[in-house]
Amino acid sequence: MKEFSSKDQLDQALCGDLVKIIQQAISENGSANILLSGGSSPIHLYELMSNLNLDWSKVKVGLVDERFVDASNEFSNEKMIREKLIQNYASKATIFGMVDNSIDQMENLKTITSKYKDFYNQLDLVLLGMGEDGHTASLFPNDEVSEQLLRSSEIGIYNTISPNYPNNRITCSAAMLLQAKNIILMLSGEKKLHVFETSSDSQLPISFFKDKLQVYYSI
Repeated sequence: MKEFSSKDQLDQALCGDLVKIIQQAISENGSANILLSGGSSPIHLYELMSNLNLDWSKVKVGLVDERFVDASNEFSNEKMIREKLIQNYASKATIFGMVDNSIDQMENLKTITSKYKDFYNQLDLVLLGMGEDGHTASLFPNDEVSEQLLRSSEIGIYNTISPNYPNNRITCSAAMLLQAKNIILMLSGEKKLHVFETSSDSQLPISFFKDKLQVYYSI
């Protein structure tokens, strides 16, 4: 765990480390495939990254998970990432959303499963967050599909149910996320730190990732 005295320090340090990961992937594979999270925690990080003069044309940006809403909706992770990251130098990156059909969940799932095929074979970076209930991605405690995905070796995209609105979600499976070369968790606040540190006791979703996580924590 890397600890920082402020969220700004965390963002600055993590931005520098992500640059190294992306550049190394491009050097080794000719491209970098990364999966990012939504929410409020990474907003400033994405703004910092957007101003970095990388070879963004070789970067494919996918989502760890998404609310099942149109990409123009205020709750959309894709909308936030487009507005905060896919700007400035990073406007040359290719972003892959998770909702192409906001009417039919099953048809959408078929489309996205195919759309994300490049991430199944090469996944250089996963950036995770964690809720106060211990969920990560859209893998939730007490959701039947989520519980199955946490214990399954299936690599793919699935629909899950959140206890919070918007309830319908789409997420990468745990096995898919765990195959990434680098898995980073952004964590802020003593309450979330306590949830994280005790998550194995109740087998909260984040506990299934602990062995592979690089944790960046700020008070």
